[in-house]
Amino acid sequence: ETPDEYIKGLISLILATSNLKKTKLIIRIRLLSDCSISNLIKLLPNLNHYEIKSSGNFHEDMSSSELLVSWSSTTIEEALHMRKPVLLWGGSSRYFHLPPCQKPPSKHKRNSIYAPKKKEDLTHMINKILEFHPGIPLTDKELQDHVWPKETPGIDEFVKDLKKHKEF
Repeated sequence: ETPDEYIKGLISLILATSNLKKTKLIIRIRLLSDCSISNLIKLLPNLNHYEIKSSGNFHEDMSSSELLVSWSSTTIEEALHMRKPVLLWGGSSRYFHLPPCQKPPSKHKRNSIYAPKKKEDLTHMINKILEFHPGIPLTDKELQDHVWPKETPGIDEFVKDLKKHKEF
């Protein structure tokens, strides 16, 4: 995303969530020379349902959240591993980091990754995600195309295998 696309995406997200009941938007940013918090505050709508953060513990914020909204970031994979749904949203729709479902969830059909087809669908999509996902972690089936299976060897197994081979 370009800086102007980033700002455009944030503005549309803030406006789309402004009328959702009991919803707080936490905007976590990495401080960059072309994107300071003071500049963002000047450019974003002056509403009170969101907070801009550049420090603190991401995992604590994610643990207490129901949904991650991102465009292209490793936070997407982190949210999925925490069994949280992801909404892909930014200032353009020319690229998706992972293939999304473009239909909102329902009682009988949930997904792990969503993306609305157009800006006008954003509020409805978020509302439906918050209706059908809160307090119910993503299932193995919902995550099957996006995370490693549980039986995939981890770092401990890798180190044990290395130690077995004398040439290392």
